[in-house]
Amino acid sequence: YNEVMLEHRTKRIPSWKNNLNIANNDDTTKNYVMTRSEFDQAIEVIIQSLETIQILKSNAHNYEWEDMLTTLRGPTLTSNLQTACSTLQRARAFLSLEAREEIGFDWGSCAWRHCGAQADAQEALAQLYNSVGLFEPYECLFALDIVERSLRDVLMVIPADLKPITETGTSAIIDRVGEYQVYKVYPPEINSDGELWVGEGDDEYDAIDKDYLDALSALSAELGSFDDDNEDAGDDGS
Repeated sequence: YNEVMLEHRTKRIPSWKNNLNIANNDDTTKNYVMTRSEFDQAIEVIIQSLETIQILKSNAHNYEWEDMLTTLRGPTLTSNLQTACSTLQRARAFLSLEAREEIGFDWGSCAWRHCGAQADAQEALAQLYNSVGLFEPYECLFALDIVERSLRDVLMVIPADLKPITETGTSAIIDRVGEYQVYKVYPPEINSDGELWVGEGDDEYDAIDKDYLDALSALSAELGSFDDDNEDAGDDGS
């Protein structure tokens, strides 16, 4: 606890104050001009973070909790990511106001201001960090999906002419982290009774996952029945 608070007081809070000064055009920072190199480096960190998310997904599938904790504690998804997002959030010379609002402020300092993609990613990472070893793999993947979508939202607002490209002229982002793949809770196989099916030896959807998904299906059916009853009652009353 003391180490966490020490880092919070000596590193995070001063960085928030510096970002706030820049955002408010404080006299000490009003002449600050962000360079293209700083901007490009921030984008590179976001891409590295997405690459790290893919590693964490593999860890979750294989119940590699210690490896996940080590990665989550590392600088890529903590200090480096925070600095990169803050850099992009104040990149007035490169991004529009709408783009910077989409990125938003740090989760711990946005307060009444717009909490955008940066805060969403940090909140999901904090939840995952606190629950590693308690979450089932599919719950970890759900949290990681939130982080991934948030980081891709950050990259989405970067103008096309400022995004990195490969030597052949193709998108370096797509080349390194691919297109976003929609997170699917349900396995593709449904048996003849309309129930979720888990094949023999299927490591991705084990018995615990199936019980969880069956419970969700039952709950969804009950909620649907409840809505139908309410509609019938409304019709009778009219």
